[in-house]
Amino acid sequence: MSEENYEKLYKWEKLTTDSDATDDTFFIEIEKNLAEHGIRTRVLPNERGTGYTLWVPLKDHEIADGLFTGEVKAVIDSPKELYHIFDTDLTFKNKVLYENKYKNLFGKNRFRTYIFTGIILVIMFLLAKFVKF
Repeated sequence: MSEENYEKLYKWEKLTTDSDATDDTFFIEIEKNLAEHGIRTRVLPNERGTGYTLWVPLKDHEIADGLFTGEVKAVIDSPKELYHIFDTDLTFKNKVLYENKYKNLFGKNRFRTYIFTGIILVIMFLLAKFVKF
């Protein structure tokens, strides 16, 4: 993965800081608003130990900043980006997902049925031979 894609997908950027915040629930209303629009948030204490900072992913920072400042009232649609980027190799498949779980189930059931039927018949013949009714 290239450095540019890594930064865009996994780097967090500071949205706002409040040095008067006493706990990490100070930004709860902002976090709820951003969560409604599908933006993840993270609240971390400041480096100085006074107050808290609200962080958002770099890829969502522009939208989050608009929602936070009130320039944007609602997000109608935003482009979806995958967190896993395949540059050249598109042949990846998880083999477990593509296995047929029922491929041998019917053959085994039929074989078991024949075995159980045979055992019951053998028991009945043995009973009929040695027990007189």
